[in-house]
Amino acid sequence: MYSQAFASKTRLASQTFYTLTLFFPKAVREEVFTLYAFVRTADDLVDSEPPQKAAFAKFRQDTFKALLNKHSSNQLINAFAELVERRQIPKGLVEDFFSGLSLDLSPQDYKTHFELQKFLYGVAGVIGRMLSYVLGVHQSSMTASEVMGNALQMVNIIRDLSEDYTRWKRVYIPVSVRAKYGWSWPIEKKYALQQQARFSRMVRFEIDYAKGLLNQAKPELQAIPKKYRAPVVATWHVYSWVLGKIYSNPLIVFEKKLKPTKPVLVSYLVQSYLETYLWK
Repeated sequence: MYSQAFASKTRLASQTFYTLTLFFPKAVREEVFTLYAFVRTADDLVDSEPPQKAAFAKFRQDTFKALLNKHSSNQLINAFAELVERRQIPKGLVEDFFSGLSLDLSPQDYKTHFELQKFLYGVAGVIGRMLSYVLGVHQSSMTASEVMGNALQMVNIIRDLSEDYTRWKRVYIPVSVRAKYGWSWPIEKKYALQQQARFSRMVRFEIDYAKGLLNQAKPELQAIPKKYRAPVVATWHVYSWVLGKIYSNPLIVFEKKLKPTKPVLVSYLVQSYLETYLWK
């Protein structure tokens, strides 16, 4: 079945997200896999070396044709279009997603966090909003879902500092933050070692910014229906754990891609279920 293919796509892309998604009820779980497989496929086109601009443009065009009730030969696009229709996800969110993702087709130099927020929204905040429709979150709480998505993407940016620069020459730390800490070197390990104190202060500043976004979103997670809430709360804890590890040792971003071990993931899932059913 196509749902199995979408689950496999999710598992290959992110074992952590795949595991957390398994704890949603079956019907919603399949929809989350569909949503993730769709956005990840588009993202993979942009993150190819070099970016597959023509394929990305076609994927985008085919998606909007399917959203207009025109059949696509791509089963993933068809499944996503059906999801949009079934959950009444505004098509404007889909356009916002493609617009945000297209920013990564060429290197950007964001001047401030305000400018970066536009990117965070387009590649993650908007996905948080789409997921809200799947989970039945009331529209009054969807801004929190957007903030949560932005926060998770900000954590990814910090975790992937080295990979993003090495593979694509992408730098998401805003110009204003680099200037604040006097950073004028490429995001490479040799320069981080030479300027370790400066690099560490800069990264920790970005971590504090990401923590602020996470903390802004946390109380609003209560708006998610209880039967769907625990995996989202666990995601919050996992990403907070990643930030804590990098805060302790900013140079770890050059050593490995931080992922929680199974015991860590299980402990956060247990904690999240307790929080979900004891939360006042």
